Amino acid sequence: MLKKHRLTIARILALLVVIALSVFVYSIRDHAEQFAIYGYPGIFLIAFLANATVLLPAPGIAVVFAMGGIFNPWAVGLAAGAGGALGEMSGYLAGFSGQAVIERVEMYGRMVQWVQRNGDWTVLL
Repeated sequence: MLKKHRLTIARILALLVVIALSVFVYSIRDHAEQFAIYGYPGIFLIAFLANATVLLPAPGIAVVFAMGGIFNPWAVGLAAGAGGALGEMSGYLAGFSGQAVIERVEMYGRMVQWVQRNGDWTVLL
């Protein structure tokens, strides 16, 4: 029982982190270009923040493309790719924290059966 409570607390904390990160990114969305003056760490940070938001879209790819014209495009791609990959972990955290809620919904059970029965074709629908 204690393990179940720890898992619930971890899910709630993960969801709160994702929400806080999304609100932060949305609040600085107009100032993303200012991070570019920091070079590759700035590009990493822009990509991280742009990909960290799950709830609200953040424009980061335009800045990364622009920086590719100023800095070494391969290094920009590496910095942006690493930042984007780490930023996307917020989506994983959101899925992890919401898993317990979704599993309790009746439709979830039907969807699981449908996916198991139809396999890969379900993704196309």
